[in-house]
Amino acid sequence: GKSVKKAAARTEPAALIVFDRVVASNPDFKKYWLLHSIEEPTIGESSFVVKRTKDGDSGMLHCSVLLPEADDVNIEKVGGPGKEFWVFGENYPNAATTRPDPCNERGEWRVEVTPKTAAEEDSFLTVMQVMDNTVASLPVQRIDGDKVVGAAVCGRVVMFRRDSGQLSESFSFEVPKSAGKKVKVLLTDLAEGAWTIKRNGKVFKADVTVTLEEGCIYFDATPGQYCVEVNM
Repeated sequence: GKSVKKAAARTEPAALIVFDRVVASNPDFKKYWLLHSIEEPTIGESSFVVKRTKDGDSGMLHCSVLLPEADDVNIEKVGGPGKEFWVFGENYPNAATTRPDPCNERGEWRVEVTPKTAAEEDSFLTVMQVMDNTVASLPVQRIDGDKVVGAAVCGRVVMFRRDSGQLSESFSFEVPKSAGKKVKVLLTDLAEGAWTIKRNGKVFKADVTVTLEEGCIYFDATPGQYCVEVNM
């Protein structure tokens, strides 16, 4: 007979990397990055956790806040009795609270992430991991490069342009050893055309085509210094 090997169950959390750029006409207009939750969040240092524990639920969301930086960010939770719909000092009762909620899906809380320093433009870079509430979250690292910023998690690196628009000129960044020996890299916000990727000064991938629709490059990499050059 044939022997069948059962595939090992994957235990890595699902991870969602989100990069938001917000520009205001007045730097005094305070910016808020919000995440609403059903159960009360737990706030950490540049992170927060939301769990589902009622009625046998066992899920958890762990969010790492990479931008604003640790010394320029406030992370606060708002909610609970009398503040379920709290907006700038006033609670706005909602008719839904008087209706049955058999699935326990009615929200009571939210997390507010805000920069401490007033500015016209702010960036919010977050990594949200979804898992069982008994599983430890994976380490997350911010990667700062020339014209780009991104995150590394679970052998993946995703890079974004720091400001709005598309990258139409050369840029550089480092894949650190801490990201893993073999890493999958996604470069986003790229202009349409042909690009060349160099690793530690040598051509790694030549004439990589970027389409207008996709605007990105996805490739396998190892730790090192990378320069991504647009072909003239």
